[in-house]
Amino acid sequence: MLLAKQGFKVDVFERLPPLVDDEGNAQASIGPRSYNILLSERAVAAMEAAGAEVSGFDVPNLRASLRHKLRGGPKEGTPSMPPGRSKVANRGVLAGALVQQCLAQHADRVQFHFEQELAAIDISNSAVYFKPVGSAAQGAAMASATAGAGGGCSGCASGEEGGGLGPVAVGRGGVAAAPPEALTQRRTPASADALASYTFDLLVGADGANSTTRAVLQRYDPGLACRLKRDGMEFKTCVLGPAADFMPADKGGVGTFQTWSNAKLQATLVGLSTDDGQLRCAFILPGGVHATLRTAADYEAYLADAIPSLPKEAVQRAAPQLADCPISNGGTIVRCTKLNSHRAVLVGDAAHSVYPTLGQGANAALEGAAMLAATLQEVGTDDMEAAAAEYSRRWLPNALAVADLTEEGFGGNKRAYALNLKLLQLISQMLLHKLLPFLVPKPAFFQLNTTRMPFAVILQRGKQELLVFKCILAAVVAALAAALWRSVGRAALAAVGLA
Repeated sequence: MLLAKQGFKVDVFERLPPLVDDEGNAQASIGPRSYNILLSERAVAAMEAAGAEVSGFDVPNLRASLRHKLRGGPKEGTPSMPPGRSKVANRGVLAGALVQQCLAQHADRVQFHFEQELAAIDISNSAVYFKPVGSAAQGAAMASATAGAGGGCSGCASGEEGGGLGPVAVGRGGVAAAPPEALTQRRTPASADALASYTFDLLVGADGANSTTRAVLQRYDPGLACRLKRDGMEFKTCVLGPAADFMPADKGGVGTFQTWSNAKLQATLVGLSTDDGQLRCAFILPGGVHATLRTAADYEAYLADAIPSLPKEAVQRAAPQLADCPISNGGTIVRCTKLNSHRAVLVGDAAHSVYPTLGQGANAALEGAAMLAATLQEVGTDDMEAAAAEYSRRWLPNALAVADLTEEGFGGNKRAYALNLKLLQLISQMLLHKLLPFLVPKPAFFQLNTTRMPFAVILQRGKQELLVFKCILAAVVAALAAALWRSVGRAALAAVGLA
């Protein structure tokens, strides 16, 4: 949407099919996601810049947040609203809402191609090749009925792993819903081996942490290197029940963010609710634990022990869902040496996938996409390679910083339970800020969900704050040691005749 607003013609390629309603009509949505996510002010600002109005698509504002007590009543806990404007969305609903908005506003410039998988990239000729998958390989593919590609597009892109939007090829060139004719049934060669080629001015790879686009670009460009680190935690999802059952009566059940944590078992239950009022949760456990829980009875016993404050009926509702749900890895951190190669760029998880610990994956992805569009608008597109390099120069420090922030102090999920120096610094500084707000600033870490401070600045200031804390801590320890020496050490030496 951001690029279409600038006059680009954009082709978007997605590996998954769109949803289809009961009447067989295609809906502009990219496969459902079983869990909800929190969109911070960073994501909201990026969508506003694109002109996307998603409030009419079951994407409510965050209205209440609660850290539940491990023991006690089901509605007891500590309110913990994040700063800035935040929204709650199901990932599939959000993707569908953005597709709907894009087709409604830019049908003449943006075309979606569903069930298309990236097969090859020819950098020297600025060409990309896709092969049909799923029903498309059998001769029936869905595409948006817009002007654009069909053998030679002005641009291309691929989708986020597991259902996000894919690579995008780009060429020069109130709540609204897509009209019924926005998606049409299209015929493709009835062979999984058939390839369709498209030329591009700019290739945008947004195909997830295990990006095919990135892997191909690395073969062309020795200067593009990436390091991947997988989380040791795993999760399953479930619907715990009406969110209002776990919130104080005055908060309601729409737009809530709720968490339960057991430090001893390293178990966390994280849930969010949208307009339907249902609390959709991710149950996070150390790697290998989910595999030992094979039946609903196993999960029922484990939940009752790990989170005693959960009502029995909620445990009984969640247990069979968890038993049937596949295990998902807790996440992957991706760090790249740069985000561009020739006339191609990486965005989203392909550029900087992070652990879900801080909830910044979608927020960083949307903010990075906005940075790409802003860079192209500012520097121009006469030299697309230079524009791509400038995007990398501007956004890479933030991409690396959000990965570091995910790990340092709270990374790997496991360390989130350990009382470490970083956590002590944050608690101490926040307490001092509340007592002396005119003297002690709020920790930079607490600006993560606002647009006031870039990720790179948050990381830099966080390191400075930690260094100051270490110095103060060292001074306090030295003072205590000196006091102890004066009161005890000298007397002890005198007692043995050495003083």
